[in-house]
Amino acid sequence: MTFETMTLRELMDAMERKTFLETHMRDMQWRIDKKTYDCNELKYKLEQEEADVLELQTGGIHAFFKTVFRDRNEILEKERLEAAQAGAKYEMAMTDLAKMKEELEGWKAELASLEGCEEAFRSKYDAQKKNIAESGNEAAQKMLLAEEQLAKTRGRLREIQEASRAASSALAQVETIEKSLRSAENWGTFDMLGGGTIASVVKRGHMNDAEQMIPELQRRLQRLSDELEDVSIRLDHTIEHGEFLRFADWFFDGIFVDWMVQDKIHNFQSEMAQVKYRIQSTVMGKLNQLKNDAERDIQRLEREIEALVMEA
Repeated sequence: MTFETMTLRELMDAMERKTFLETHMRDMQWRIDKKTYDCNELKYKLEQEEADVLELQTGGIHAFFKTVFRDRNEILEKERLEAAQAGAKYEMAMTDLAKMKEELEGWKAELASLEGCEEAFRSKYDAQKKNIAESGNEAAQKMLLAEEQLAKTRGRLREIQEASRAASSALAQVETIEKSLRSAENWGTFDMLGGGTIASVVKRGHMNDAEQMIPELQRRLQRLSDELEDVSIRLDHTIEHGEFLRFADWFFDGIFVDWMVQDKIHNFQSEMAQVKYRIQSTVMGKLNQLKNDAERDIQRLEREIEALVMEA
């Protein structure tokens, strides 16, 4: 469909979408720039960690001082773990960056297809306004005003629906993380009761799964926060997570550290429960109310336009 064949309502929808895309593209570009900087920092950290491992493997004055009072194999294993950790963080950040760039490119293509919609709207609007002014038809003027209100309300409904989809996406990620944490908790309890090596390994596996899903959850929460700003709802929530206790559990398999790890799992579960509650109760509750209000307004305006057309 070309702009020439589009109605005023359709052209206003196109203008609303164009404004939406321009705003979100600016925000996305800022996030891409920040993520690119973070990726460069993580890459530098990875290179440093890999250099430390290589130095310990090949020897040297720095390696000598690092190992003069400690076991060389133990330090080397620790450096390898730190390098692996840095590598995993770098890979996750690069994956996140690629997803952002892909989304931005899709928006760019859609925006290009909307270029010129404002001019087409203004031309058609001025022509219709001229006809109305010449006819002096009061019903036609009321209908034009109602059409404008309807287009704006439909645009708001789309924003609400997009925010709802973002909320559902974030909620699904929370529930997936909760599942891994429940499994980690169950195996952790078994581990503390003497479950042995298998229990420890399975527990750590579920902890790893939960931890690796956190960056994606943060990305979805950021997307949700961006969408909510369009409908005047705020959501500020950052998930903090560390790795000391997980690695401590690898090195020192004892009841005291196991207890600390179990406590970390419980804290993480509490954090996820809070995020889930805010999404379900606060965010989705408000969005449902806004959606109902917008749908009622749309129905009212559609009935008003239909009545004006029938009476004209």
